[in-house]
Amino acid sequence: MASNETADHVMVAAAAEPYMAAVVAQLVKDGVPATGYSIPPDPSPDNFDGEADACIEIPFAFTTRHYGPDLEELCLWWNSVSGWRIHTQYNPNRPGDGRQWMGAGLLPPSARVLGFLDTMMVDHTMAGSPERPFYRRQGENVTALLERLQVYGQPASPGRP
Repeated sequence: MASNETADHVMVAAAAEPYMAAVVAQLVKDGVPATGYSIPPDPSPDNFDGEADACIEIPFAFTTRHYGPDLEELCLWWNSVSGWRIHTQYNPNRPGDGRQWMGAGLLPPSARVLGFLDTMMVDHTMAGSPERPFYRRQGENVTALLERLQVYGQPASPGRP
């Protein structure tokens, strides 16, 4: 990976942290026991994930209460190319596995992300689309993305624990 791609990853990942924190706060405020978020420290080898790929952590007990014991995984993900998606994985022989994309832009307000998750919890067939949107390409308009993320606050300083 080129050094400018690594630098872009570091900048976008840091700038996305306040946005992820705002989404987690919205979820918690509305009763979803989100426990935090993670942004992997290394860029994805998949250029389709963009400069940053983040996951909001939702306890397994909460998701199985809504979906039942056949649900093995439900993850709320964001990336800097396509925005939000929910990934579900069920025990074998049950339909519904896959990714549903929110399709509401790259940085929708946290209340919209909550609405996407709420709809998914009620009926996964009505939430989002299996068609992945592409709002930008990796490396394209990085400065504009950083400016849009600044609305949510300043990134943590480099080298934070």
